[in-house]
Amino acid sequence: MDLKTKKTESFERALISLEAVMVKDLKDEFFRDSAVQRFEYTIELFWKLLKIVLEADYDISARTPREVIKKACSAGLIDEEAAITILKMLRIRNETSHEYAIEVACILIPELPGFTRLLREIFQEIT
Repeated sequence: MDLKTKKTESFERALISLEAVMVKDLKDEFFRDSAVQRFEYTIELFWKLLKIVLEADYDISARTPREVIKKACSAGLIDEEAAITILKMLRIRNETSHEYAIEVACILIPELPGFTRLLREIFQEIT
């Protein structure tokens, strides 16, 4: 199995996992924390998949998440509005993964349905 296929399958499993928790009551602490954790690894896998797609299909290299998003936008894989939203997701992921605070989770949870839909839409377009 090549790297692109492996990353594609990993991201899809993560996205399905995130979508599954979205139907739960995210006011419940257990489900909220689960949603935050699933969001963290899903957005991490997303930018890494995008990096592989840029390299494999466009011969474009990028190292950091921010660089990957900018180059994906330049290559036409995502539009500017999506790029801004993805960068916001990455900032939130950094906040939740480095120092979990209920305040950050409370900011993330209302945005999570839109974030999840955007990731699904982009995934369907790039695969």
